[in-house]
Amino acid sequence: MNSALHKTDALALWAAGLTLVVWSSSYSAITYALQGFTPGELILLRFLFASACFAVPVFMGLVKLPPRRDWPAVVLLGLIGNVGYQLNLCYAMTRISPGAAAVVIGLVPGVTAVFAMLRLRETLGRRAIFGLLIAFAGTLLVTVGSGHEIHFEPLAFLAFVA
Repeated sequence: MNSALHKTDALALWAAGLTLVVWSSSYSAITYALQGFTPGELILLRFLFASACFAVPVFMGLVKLPPRRDWPAVVLLGLIGNVGYQLNLCYAMTRISPGAAAVVIGLVPGVTAVFAMLRLRETLGRRAIFGLLIAFAGTLLVTVGSGHEIHFEPLAFLAFVA
């Protein structure tokens, strides 16, 4: 049993490592791909590739599709969540660096915490609020000063929307 557990742990570590490498390199890959494709073309290619990868486990019966009655909601949420995210991110990355995009997207947990405070009346301690202020200020500095000079790039806001 210990050997099986060790194999599972090793597989999980490899999967986590692969995920980190692929995910962290995605911003640079998007920037590179935007040199030859428009944001819309790139998003279509990404979705086609993802659909092809997802089709294999679906056809093998490893993943079951939701009931037909749920398809309209799934499509709507997919359009809002995936297409909206991809469009905003790709258009923002036509003007900002991959590093700036990664920092802005990395702010998502902080934005979620702020929304939880405002909407759900969640409470955050002083240290968490101080950390959020530092994170927001750092993101602002990276976004505004992500070149050789400090300037405001309106399309950077699209990365925040993403």
